[in-house]
Amino acid sequence: RLKRVGAMMRHVILLGALLAVARGASPTTNAVNTYKTDGTLDAAGSLASCVAGDEAFPEKTTVSFGNFQVDYKKTYKRVVNTAVTPNKVYLLYQRGCPAPTTETAGPNNGIFAVPLTGVKVDSSTFFPWFEYMGDRGAIRGVNGMYTASQCMWKNEISGYTKNVAFGVSYDSNGWYTMVDDDTNSTTPKVRTAAPEYNGITSTMSGSAYPTGPAQIVLSDTLEKDYYSQSEWVEYVAVFMNREKQVLDHSKSTRERWVCHSTAANKIGQKKKMLRASFYNVTYDSWTGDAEDATLKGWQVRKCDHTTNHNRHCELITAAGGIPAMADVSRLPASKKKRDGYTYQGLTAAEMMPFLEDVDVIIVGSTFCDGNTVKGDYGATVSGAECEAGWKAVLQSITSSDVAKRAPALDPDFYQVYDTGRITDPLGTTDFNNGAHMEPDVVLEDHIKTMYPSVNMAHEFVWLRNMMTEGAGMLHKCADDAAKIGCSETSAVLAAQCSDASVLHTIKGDACIDPAVVVPGAPSASTTPTPSAAPATRASTLLSLLATTALAFLAARA
Repeated sequence: RLKRVGAMMRHVILLGALLAVARGASPTTNAVNTYKTDGTLDAAGSLASCVAGDEAFPEKTTVSFGNFQVDYKKTYKRVVNTAVTPNKVYLLYQRGCPAPTTETAGPNNGIFAVPLTGVKVDSSTFFPWFEYMGDRGAIRGVNGMYTASQCMWKNEISGYTKNVAFGVSYDSNGWYTMVDDDTNSTTPKVRTAAPEYNGITSTMSGSAYPTGPAQIVLSDTLEKDYYSQSEWVEYVAVFMNREKQVLDHSKSTRERWVCHSTAANKIGQKKKMLRASFYNVTYDSWTGDAEDATLKGWQVRKCDHTTNHNRHCELITAAGGIPAMADVSRLPASKKKRDGYTYQGLTAAEMMPFLEDVDVIIVGSTFCDGNTVKGDYGATVSGAECEAGWKAVLQSITSSDVAKRAPALDPDFYQVYDTGRITDPLGTTDFNNGAHMEPDVVLEDHIKTMYPSVNMAHEFVWLRNMMTEGAGMLHKCADDAAKIGCSETSAVLAAQCSDASVLHTIKGDACIDPAVVVPGAPSASTTPTPSAAPATRASTLLSLLATTALAFLAARA
């Protein structure tokens, strides 16, 4: 009898093994795309076989703060962007598996096979997100090449990735090209249908306005705090089946952020930091409303946890500083409004009283063009002219006794920085791209401006001293290679990419030991929690901090 039972068990085991082979064993990792060294797609991530009941996504993500949800089914994911009203719902099914239907999975804004392969990316901010995941080759269209990424430029110059911002557009009816119907340049352009364009089958955008086929809306800029913004990289990872890789990156970023912040907050003598913008011209309203315009002059946005500008205040606090924007009572009232935001257009004289006790100033952008420098959009502006213009702006706020009382305004000790240490061939800062992937490095840069002794080994990645290192974003490396913040040409950058399949390089430094002795009496301050975070998020935060660290993602300036 025992022999018969043993024989039966062997038959059962054999039958189970044969069934497993027949249907294909469930994967142990998510199926991802692979790419050739030239950056082009080698093979889309797919399952050779897929049977109902199989687990197609063994690697998952969790959402703690971001305003989106991910619900994993067996062979598809249901992703909901809850940051917008009405919510956007996407159904993502594993390649090789049957697609869900609206009837079986509910109403949705799009059904996609994942991982995605032909993506149009409407913001260069998302470039390093794809590059870090190893999916640079999935980007087949962009809305402007505002990047210093060598391999992104190589893909664009080769034609593999198309700059859709020039020559090809999209409306609800599909792709179209714009052409003149004769040689008269003033003749209105006409549309020519182009339903297929460079293999683009989906569009990732920060706006719901249609700019490409199969729109996928990302709403990271709508978040009010770093905690929530940080997780939108994971949102993109869900569409690429890269959940584990990005979750691991987020964890290490969180650990470094909290450790650096803890060390910086041990400083007893706090410094005050101001983040401000300066508009060199008044921009007329495109709506025709005279009140809907920017004003020439300085702009300071008050810390307000109901707006996404509050992220800068949180960053400064996490760096151990005091946000000067927390109290703007010494500034004149705003003069105009645009897109719901107020603009002050403050003069140097109006800024003086506010700057008395400011130690460090971060200027949001030092962009230059013919209009901002010479009042003529068609005028050519050199890097030297751009820098001279910005230095004149800074020197205008030192022409008072106030400057003598403000360390940041002492001409012999300028602590005024911009984000122009890395610029792209188009004359814009690369900060808005790389910094979003590496918020811990942004934090390190800010700490060093105020407390360089906290981490002497850290070298600035994005921040640049405007008076001692350079200002403006029009310096060309071909003219002055030693100039900090000079930009290479697109051809030079492309030539530096030897393997377009390599991942984005992470620049974060090793964690500072919080026990290190730093100047000043220890402060009771700790890494801040979001001002507007609901109780549920606060409790989640405490739980996370007990086991690992918490991440912040520096948002677009």
